[in-house]
Amino acid sequence: LVLLGILWGAMGWWGRRAEAQASRLQAEAFKTYQSALETGKEQRLLAPEAKTSYEQAIAGFQRVRDEYPRTTHAAFALYYLGNARAALEQYDQAIAAYTTWLNDYQTEELLPLVIQRLAYAYWAKGLPQDALAQFDRILKMPDAPNREQAYFDTGRLFEQQGPQDHAPET
Repeated sequence: LVLLGILWGAMGWWGRRAEAQASRLQAEAFKTYQSALETGKEQRLLAPEAKTSYEQAIAGFQRVRDEYPRTTHAAFALYYLGNARAALEQYDQAIAAYTTWLNDYQTEELLPLVIQRLAYAYWAKGLPQDALAQFDRILKMPDAPNREQAYFDTGRLFEQQGPQDHAPET
């Protein structure tokens, strides 16, 4: 019984240690990601500094995901990994990151946002039907905080494609 108690305590300590280390790595990667966002905010083209910052952030987010996959920070790291890949116009990798997130995590707070980012990646890659399918997933979520944005983006996509009589009614 004592051995079982020691083992349980060690596992708890190990889990808290992993969460703390993942938190530190996540914070560093997110700070770099934010710096890339700030650098590129005023420019039409991605500045070399922003590109470097995104690449560094990707490495940090990937490290959190690889080294601490069972922590709560891994889900956020994977989400921001997709965002950074999309910012670098690496749409296949962004789509893969968002799809992996959807397969591995079902955090209700982030679910509609991840689906929206997946739709944007499909749209940017030139796959409007796949983007529409993702926006439709959001539209079917009555409590999604980004539901109105999904309606708007669906209309924009239909408008971009030509026929406007397919846009959903609000």
